[in-house]
Amino acid sequence: MLQIAEGVASSDNAGAEVDLRPGEPPVINDLDVVEIIRRTGAGLLGQDNMLNAPGWTAADDFAFYSRKCASVYFRLGIRNEEVGAVYPLHNPRLRVDEQALSTGAGVLCNAARNFLMPVVLARRNKHCGPGYPLA
Repeated sequence: MLQIAEGVASSDNAGAEVDLRPGEPPVINDLDVVEIIRRTGAGLLGQDNMLNAPGWTAADDFAFYSRKCASVYFRLGIRNEEVGAVYPLHNPRLRVDEQALSTGAGVLCNAARNFLMPVVLARRNKHCGPGYPLA
């Protein structure tokens, strides 16, 4: 990179400096948590409303969390032409279909329950026996 910058700068008798600084690390999803989100979303919204989008080279401060514990970075569809929610993220005309927020919260709450249920069942079975009710 420095060689390219120096080459371009030298064409105008100038110099060049390159200062590369590390940014956020890449976001790496935990495959088990991906599966929990996929199953939960399909169960709540129907498989037809789930999209397995290709990965992208996103860097976000969320990656610092995902380095510490199993996590997944997923996208929630907010497009709704009826309410004018048609512009992408970071567009000054972005408008969020607020109904999507409750949908996303529902997926997250149910995914958390599905993530924790094996722990709850194991503790119940250990302390109370397998037939003991959860509630």
